[in-house]
Amino acid sequence: MPPRIPLTGLRAVGKPSRCSFARLPAATFTTTTATPATHRNIPINPALDPLPPTHPTTQPPSHKSPTSRKTYLHRLYLSLLRSSPLTLIVQHNNLRATEWAAIRRELKTHLNKSIPAAPGAPKAGDAVDITIVHSGILGSALRVIDAEAAGALPADLRTGSSSTRAVYDATLGMKDQAELRSVLSGPLALITFREVDGQILTKLLEMMFPVSGKFKKGMDPACTSGLNKLLMLAGRCDGRILDQKGVRWVSGLPGLEGLRGELIAILRKVGGGDIAQALGGIPIGLARMVDARRKMLEDPELGKEKAEETPAEETKA
Repeated sequence: MPPRIPLTGLRAVGKPSRCSFARLPAATFTTTTATPATHRNIPINPALDPLPPTHPTTQPPSHKSPTSRKTYLHRLYLSLLRSSPLTLIVQHNNLRATEWAAIRRELKTHLNKSIPAAPGAPKAGDAVDITIVHSGILGSALRVIDAEAAGALPADLRTGSSSTRAVYDATLGMKDQAELRSVLSGPLALITFREVDGQILTKLLEMMFPVSGKFKKGMDPACTSGLNKLLMLAGRCDGRILDQKGVRWVSGLPGLEGLRGELIAILRKVGGGDIAQALGGIPIGLARMVDARRKMLEDPELGKEKAEETPAEETKA
Protein backbone atom coordinates (compact mmCIF):
# COMPACT_ATOMS: atom_id res chain seq x y z
CA MET A 1 0.00 0.00 0.00
CA PRO A 2 1.66 3.29 -1.05
CA PRO A 3 2.19 5.94 1.63
CA ARG A 4 -0.46 8.67 1.84
CA ILE A 5 2.13 11.45 2.24
CA PRO A 6 4.63 11.56 -0.63
CA LEU A 7 8.22 11.51 0.57
CA THR A 8 9.77 13.15 -2.47
CA GLY A 9 11.37 15.84 -0.34
CA LEU A 10 13.04 13.29 1.94
CA ARG A 11 14.56 11.18 -0.81
CA ALA A 12 17.12 13.87 -1.48
CA VAL A 13 18.44 13.55 2.07
CA GLY A 14 18.36 9.82 2.29
CA LYS A 15 16.18 6.97 1.24
CA PRO A 16 14.15 5.83 4.26
CA SER A 17 13.88 2.21 5.08
CA ARG A 18 10.67 0.28 4.83
CA CYS A 19 10.43 -0.19 8.59
CA SER A 20 11.14 3.42 9.56
CA PHE A 21 8.87 6.40 9.48
CA ALA A 22 9.70 9.82 8.12
CA ARG A 23 10.54 12.17 10.86
CA LEU A 24 9.26 15.64 10.20
CA PRO A 25 10.53 18.70 12.08
CA ALA A 26 8.44 19.47 15.15
CA ALA A 27 6.18 22.45 14.77
CA THR A 28 6.24 25.14 17.39
CA PHE A 29 3.10 26.90 18.57
CA THR A 30 2.62 30.01 20.66
CA THR A 31 -0.27 30.40 23.04
CA THR A 32 -1.89 33.80 23.48
CA THR A 33 -4.73 34.79 25.71
CA ALA A 34 -7.49 36.73 23.89
CA THR A 35 -10.31 38.60 25.49
CA PRO A 36 -13.67 37.13 24.44
CA ALA A 37 -15.82 39.51 22.39
CA THR A 38 -18.93 40.19 24.39
CA HIS A 39 -21.46 42.96 24.47
CA ARG A 40 -19.60 44.46 27.45
CA ASN A 41 -16.38 45.34 25.66
CA ILE A 42 -17.95 46.38 22.31
CA PRO A 43 -18.04 50.17 21.99
CA ILE A 44 -21.53 51.57 21.52
CA ASN A 45 -22.01 54.50 19.22
CA PRO A 46 -25.30 56.27 19.94
CA ALA A 47 -25.22 57.85 16.48
CA LEU A 48 -25.81 54.45 14.83
CA ASP A 49 -29.28 53.67 13.46
CA PRO A 50 -31.40 51.15 15.37
CA LEU A 51 -31.47 47.53 14.25
CA PRO A 52 -33.61 46.83 11.17
CA PRO A 53 -36.97 45.09 11.69
CA THR A 54 -37.16 41.33 11.51
CA HIS A 55 -39.31 41.47 8.33
CA PRO A 56 -38.73 43.42 5.10
CA THR A 57 -40.25 46.86 5.07
CA THR A 58 -41.79 46.15 1.68
CA GLN A 59 -44.03 43.40 3.10
CA PRO A 60 -46.55 43.33 5.94
CA PRO A 61 -45.64 41.43 9.11
CA SER A 62 -46.42 37.72 9.21
CA HIS A 63 -46.47 34.80 11.66
CA LYS A 64 -43.86 32.90 9.66
CA SER A 65 -40.98 34.36 7.70
CA PRO A 66 -42.33 36.56 4.87
CA THR A 67 -40.00 34.83 2.41
CA SER A 68 -41.14 31.31 3.32
CA ARG A 69 -43.44 29.27 1.11
CA LYS A 70 -45.99 28.82 3.91
CA THR A 71 -46.55 32.56 4.19
CA TYR A 72 -46.94 32.85 0.42
CA LEU A 73 -49.47 30.00 0.28
CA HIS A 74 -51.43 31.38 3.25
CA ARG A 75 -51.82 34.76 1.56
CA LEU A 76 -52.65 33.08 -1.77
CA TYR A 77 -55.43 30.98 -0.20
CA LEU A 78 -56.85 34.03 1.59
CA SER A 79 -57.01 35.88 -1.72
CA LEU A 80 -58.67 32.92 -3.46
CA LEU A 81 -61.33 32.49 -0.77
CA ARG A 82 -62.12 36.21 -0.62
CA SER A 83 -62.41 36.67 -4.38
CA SER A 84 -64.37 33.45 -5.09
CA PRO A 85 -68.03 33.41 -4.03
CA LEU A 86 -68.28 29.75 -5.06
CA THR A 87 -65.62 27.12 -4.33
CA LEU A 88 -65.53 23.34 -4.74
CA ILE A 89 -63.20 21.22 -2.57
CA VAL A 90 -61.92 18.19 -4.48
CA GLN A 91 -59.71 15.30 -3.42
CA HIS A 92 -57.15 14.09 -5.95
CA ASN A 93 -55.37 10.74 -5.79
CA ASN A 94 -51.95 10.44 -7.46
CA LEU A 95 -52.66 12.66 -10.45
CA ARG A 96 -49.76 13.35 -12.76
CA ALA A 97 -48.84 16.74 -14.18
CA THR A 98 -49.94 15.68 -17.69
CA GLU A 99 -53.36 14.68 -16.33
CA TRP A 100 -53.81 18.04 -14.56
CA ALA A 101 -52.87 19.88 -17.75
CA ALA A 102 -55.32 17.79 -19.79
CA ILE A 103 -58.16 18.42 -17.30
CA ARG A 104 -57.61 22.19 -17.34
CA ARG A 105 -57.43 22.24 -21.14
CA GLU A 106 -60.53 20.09 -21.70
CA LEU A 107 -62.54 22.02 -19.07
CA LYS A 108 -61.77 25.37 -20.66
CA THR A 109 -62.63 24.09 -24.13
CA HIS A 110 -65.86 22.48 -22.93
CA LEU A 111 -67.09 25.65 -21.18
CA ASN A 112 -66.22 27.92 -24.10
CA LYS A 113 -68.12 25.69 -26.55
CA SER A 114 -71.14 25.07 -24.30
CA ILE A 115 -71.62 28.69 -23.20
CA PRO A 116 -70.83 31.10 -26.02
CA ALA A 117 -69.84 34.55 -24.78
CA ALA A 118 -71.22 37.83 -26.07
CA PRO A 119 -68.91 40.06 -28.14
CA GLY A 120 -66.48 41.78 -25.82
CA ALA A 121 -67.54 39.74 -22.77
CA PRO A 122 -65.15 37.36 -20.95
CA LYS A 123 -65.34 33.72 -21.91
CA ALA A 124 -66.88 31.13 -19.61
CA GLY A 125 -63.67 29.09 -19.52
CA ASP A 126 -61.78 32.00 -17.97
CA ALA A 127 -64.18 32.17 -14.99
CA VAL A 128 -63.03 28.84 -13.48
CA ASP A 129 -59.62 28.02 -11.98
CA ILE A 130 -58.18 24.83 -10.47
CA THR A 131 -55.58 25.21 -7.71
CA ILE A 132 -53.80 22.42 -5.81
CA VAL A 133 -53.67 23.38 -2.12
CA HIS A 134 -52.01 22.33 1.13
CA SER A 135 -54.71 21.08 3.51
CA GLY A 136 -53.16 22.44 6.73
CA ILE A 137 -52.54 25.95 5.39
CA LEU A 138 -55.99 25.97 3.76
CA GLY A 139 -57.56 25.19 7.14
CA SER A 140 -55.73 28.13 8.72
CA ALA A 141 -56.91 30.46 5.94
CA LEU A 142 -60.50 29.24 6.32
CA ARG A 143 -60.41 29.97 10.05
CA VAL A 144 -59.36 33.55 9.32
CA ILE A 145 -62.14 33.98 6.74
CA ASP A 146 -64.79 32.53 9.10
CA ALA A 147 -63.58 34.71 11.98
CA GLU A 148 -63.81 37.82 9.81
CA ALA A 149 -67.34 36.90 8.67
CA ALA A 150 -68.49 36.20 12.24
CA GLY A 151 -66.85 39.32 13.67
CA ALA A 152 -64.79 37.22 16.09
CA LEU A 153 -61.56 39.12 15.46
CA PRO A 154 -60.71 42.05 17.73
CA ALA A 155 -61.15 45.54 16.31
CA ASP A 156 -57.40 46.13 15.99
CA LEU A 157 -56.96 42.97 13.88
CA ARG A 158 -59.72 43.59 11.34
CA THR A 159 -57.47 45.79 9.24
CA GLY A 160 -53.98 45.10 7.99
CA SER A 161 -52.32 41.79 7.32
CA SER A 162 -54.21 38.57 8.10
CA SER A 163 -51.03 36.49 8.38
CA THR A 164 -49.69 37.97 11.63
CA ARG A 165 -49.03 36.07 14.86
CA ALA A 166 -51.85 37.94 16.61
CA VAL A 167 -54.42 36.77 14.02
CA TYR A 168 -53.09 33.22 14.27
CA ASP A 169 -53.45 33.20 18.07
CA ALA A 170 -56.96 34.71 17.85
CA THR A 171 -58.19 32.05 15.42
CA LEU A 172 -56.37 29.04 16.90
CA GLY A 173 -59.27 28.35 19.27
CA MET A 174 -61.62 27.91 16.28
CA LYS A 175 -59.68 24.92 14.97
CA ASP A 176 -62.06 22.37 16.49
CA GLN A 177 -65.14 24.41 15.51
CA ALA A 178 -64.47 24.46 11.76
CA GLU A 179 -67.23 22.84 9.73
CA LEU A 180 -64.75 21.50 7.17
CA ARG A 181 -62.50 19.92 9.81
CA SER A 182 -63.23 16.36 8.64
CA VAL A 183 -62.72 17.26 4.99
CA LEU A 184 -59.42 19.13 5.20
CA SER A 185 -57.14 16.11 5.10
CA GLY A 186 -55.22 14.41 2.36
CA PRO A 187 -54.40 15.78 -1.11
CA LEU A 188 -56.87 18.55 -1.98
CA ALA A 189 -57.57 20.97 -4.79
CA LEU A 190 -59.89 23.96 -5.11
CA ILE A 191 -62.12 24.74 -8.09
CA THR A 192 -62.88 28.45 -7.76
CA PHE A 193 -65.51 30.48 -9.61
CA ARG A 194 -65.37 34.22 -10.09
CA GLU A 195 -69.16 34.48 -9.76
CA VAL A 196 -72.08 32.26 -8.84
CA ASP A 197 -73.36 31.13 -12.22
CA GLY A 198 -75.55 28.05 -12.25
CA GLN A 199 -75.05 27.48 -15.96
CA ILE A 200 -71.26 27.32 -15.70
CA LEU A 201 -71.48 25.08 -12.64
CA THR A 202 -73.90 22.75 -14.44
CA LYS A 203 -71.59 22.32 -17.43
CA LEU A 204 -68.62 21.71 -15.13
CA LEU A 205 -70.47 19.02 -13.16
CA GLU A 206 -71.61 17.34 -16.37
CA MET A 207 -68.01 17.04 -17.52
CA MET A 208 -66.08 16.36 -14.29
CA PHE A 209 -68.64 14.75 -11.95
CA PRO A 210 -71.50 13.28 -14.01
CA VAL A 211 -74.38 11.67 -12.15
CA SER A 212 -74.24 8.56 -14.33
CA GLY A 213 -70.52 8.16 -13.74
CA LYS A 214 -69.79 8.04 -17.48
CA PHE A 215 -67.64 10.76 -18.96
CA LYS A 216 -68.37 12.23 -22.34
CA LYS A 217 -66.65 10.74 -25.36
CA GLY A 218 -63.96 12.45 -27.38
CA MET A 219 -61.87 13.76 -24.49
CA ASP A 220 -58.14 13.34 -24.07
CA PRO A 221 -57.37 9.93 -22.50
CA ALA A 222 -55.15 11.68 -19.96
CA CYS A 223 -58.11 13.86 -18.95
CA THR A 224 -60.38 10.83 -18.54
CA SER A 225 -57.75 9.05 -16.48
CA GLY A 226 -57.36 12.09 -14.25
CA LEU A 227 -61.11 12.58 -13.76
CA ASN A 228 -61.38 9.01 -12.49
CA LYS A 229 -59.04 10.00 -9.65
CA LEU A 230 -61.03 13.06 -8.55
CA LEU A 231 -63.67 13.09 -5.81
CA MET A 232 -65.82 16.10 -4.93
CA LEU A 233 -65.97 16.43 -1.13
CA ALA A 234 -67.86 19.66 -0.44
CA GLY A 235 -68.58 23.16 -1.66
CA ARG A 236 -68.60 26.67 -0.22
CA CYS A 237 -71.01 29.30 -1.50
CA ASP A 238 -71.08 32.79 0.07
CA GLY A 239 -69.68 31.45 3.35
CA ARG A 240 -72.06 28.48 3.58
CA ILE A 241 -70.84 24.88 3.49
CA LEU A 242 -72.58 22.63 0.95
CA ASP A 243 -72.53 18.90 0.40
CA GLN A 244 -72.81 17.29 -3.03
CA LYS A 245 -76.61 17.69 -3.10
CA GLY A 246 -76.29 21.32 -2.16
CA VAL A 247 -73.76 21.90 -4.92
CA ARG A 248 -76.09 20.38 -7.50
CA TRP A 249 -78.95 22.50 -6.16
CA VAL A 250 -76.86 25.63 -6.71
CA SER A 251 -76.20 24.46 -10.27
CA GLY A 252 -79.95 24.68 -10.91
CA LEU A 253 -79.99 28.42 -10.23
CA PRO A 254 -80.13 30.62 -13.33
CA GLY A 255 -77.34 32.96 -14.21
CA LEU A 256 -77.32 36.72 -13.82
CA GLU A 257 -79.04 37.31 -17.13
CA GLY A 258 -81.72 34.75 -16.28
CA LEU A 259 -82.39 36.41 -12.92
CA ARG A 260 -82.78 39.77 -14.61
CA GLY A 261 -85.26 38.31 -17.09
CA GLU A 262 -87.29 36.73 -14.28
CA LEU A 263 -87.35 40.03 -12.38
CA ILE A 264 -88.63 41.90 -15.42
CA ALA A 265 -91.33 39.28 -15.99
CA ILE A 266 -92.48 39.53 -12.36
CA LEU A 267 -92.66 43.33 -12.53
CA ARG A 268 -94.75 43.15 -15.68
CA LYS A 269 -97.20 40.73 -14.07
CA VAL A 270 -97.76 42.88 -10.97
CA GLY A 271 -98.04 46.15 -12.86
CA GLY A 272 -94.42 46.96 -13.26
CA GLY A 273 -95.18 49.02 -16.36
CA ASP A 274 -97.34 51.40 -14.34
CA ILE A 275 -94.61 51.68 -11.72
CA ALA A 276 -92.06 52.51 -14.38
CA GLN A 277 -94.34 55.15 -15.91
CA ALA A 278 -95.01 56.69 -12.51
CA LEU A 279 -91.34 56.82 -11.67
CA GLY A 280 -90.52 58.24 -15.08
CA GLY A 281 -93.32 60.86 -14.85
CA ILE A 282 -91.78 62.55 -11.79
CA PRO A 283 -88.68 63.94 -13.52
CA ILE A 284 -90.74 64.86 -16.60
CA GLY A 285 -93.17 66.95 -14.51
CA LEU A 286 -90.29 68.57 -12.64
CA ALA A 287 -88.57 69.48 -15.91
CA ARG A 288 -91.78 71.06 -17.23
CA MET A 289 -92.25 73.11 -14.06
CA VAL A 290 -88.66 74.36 -14.14
CA ASP A 291 -89.01 75.28 -17.83
CA ALA A 292 -92.22 77.23 -17.17
CA ARG A 293 -90.55 79.08 -14.29
CA ARG A 294 -87.64 79.98 -16.55
CA LYS A 295 -89.99 81.45 -19.17
CA MET A 296 -91.78 83.48 -16.52
CA LEU A 297 -88.50 85.00 -15.36
CA GLU A 298 -87.43 85.77 -18.90
CA ASP A 299 -90.78 87.41 -19.87
CA PRO A 300 -92.32 89.42 -16.97
CA GLU A 301 -95.54 90.13 -18.92
CA LEU A 302 -96.09 86.42 -19.40
CA GLY A 303 -95.71 86.03 -15.67
CA LYS A 304 -98.38 88.69 -15.00
CA GLU A 305 -100.80 86.98 -17.40
CA LYS A 306 -100.26 83.67 -15.62
CA ALA A 307 -100.87 85.33 -12.28
CA GLU A 308 -104.14 86.92 -13.53
CA GLU A 309 -105.37 83.63 -15.02
CA THR A 310 -104.82 81.74 -11.79
CA PRO A 311 -107.31 83.77 -9.61
CA ALA A 312 -109.90 83.68 -12.40
CA GLU A 313 -109.68 79.91 -12.57
CA GLU A 314 -110.04 79.67 -8.79
CA THR A 315 -113.18 81.91 -8.89
CA LYS A 316 -114.79 79.72 -11.52
CA ALA A 317 -114.02 76.66 -9.51
